[in-house]
Amino acid sequence: MGYIVFCTSKIVDDPRISDNVLRTFLSISNFLKADGYSFCSNKWLGKKRNLDERNVRRHLEVLEKEGYIWREVWNEGFKKRRRIWLPEKYLMYLEIKGKEDTPFKKSLREGDDVRSRTGDDVRFYTKDGNSKEESNSIAPTETFAAASLTDKYPKIFHELPKEEQALVLKCYEKKLNKMEIDNPQGLITDMIKGGWYKEDQNQEQEPQEPESVTNKKHNEPIAKRLVKTLECHSGLHILLAQDFIELGGSGQRPYTVLLSESPCVFSAQIKKVLEICKVDVDFPNL
Repeated sequence: MGYIVFCTSKIVDDPRISDNVLRTFLSISNFLKADGYSFCSNKWLGKKRNLDERNVRRHLEVLEKEGYIWREVWNEGFKKRRRIWLPEKYLMYLEIKGKEDTPFKKSLREGDDVRSRTGDDVRFYTKDGNSKEESNSIAPTETFAAASLTDKYPKIFHELPKEEQALVLKCYEKKLNKMEIDNPQGLITDMIKGGWYKEDQNQEQEPQEPESVTNKKHNEPIAKRLVKTLECHSGLHILLAQDFIELGGSGQRPYTVLLSESPCVFSAQIKKVLEICKVDVDFPNL
């Protein structure tokens, strides 16, 4: 669910905002993350609104000029990335992250207060970026990522010491900067169970491959060499498929050996089948 519920009468009654521009704002608003930003591209907005990209750009320029959105743009390798923010949420992000964005600060109108409009307001912001603490302000150890988790943390998170909780949130925030997260609580649970937040100075670690995949990577080259060695052997049926190898004597029902077996089991089964088929082969990897 987006932030469309926070569309106040200010933008609706603003004479500088046409109905078409307002509908573009609502399209963005309906797909905002809990942190107050959206990754909506001009192409996606054009398709959603049935507009060409030139008109989309014009609508975004109007909304940004009048202070209803802010476009954060950065380079990621050779690709340019963009997030469309609610200005009050972007101010909160800059404050908590300790970052500066001079063009954004200059864009704020003189005398205007920019405040969070969500139900879990933590600070009020004025044009100079100073914040006035509210009674439900964020704890010092929490990050912007922590503030974005509107639901309760999983039970396993609360069982950690405070120092490790901070590491988990730091790891979560790094992940959040790289991708959209649909299930924050599930991701945090996986981080804790997998110990990602402890690895390589809090660089999150991708889940390990299943054992069956690792076994297949080990066994497949052996199976290919075995097929090449035995393909000219008379009276022997041998076939390498995607997930298994078939071996058998002519006129016999072939035996199937899975490539996902552990290397020891795989070698033992191949040797046994070769013995049954009375094939004497010197194969060093078995």
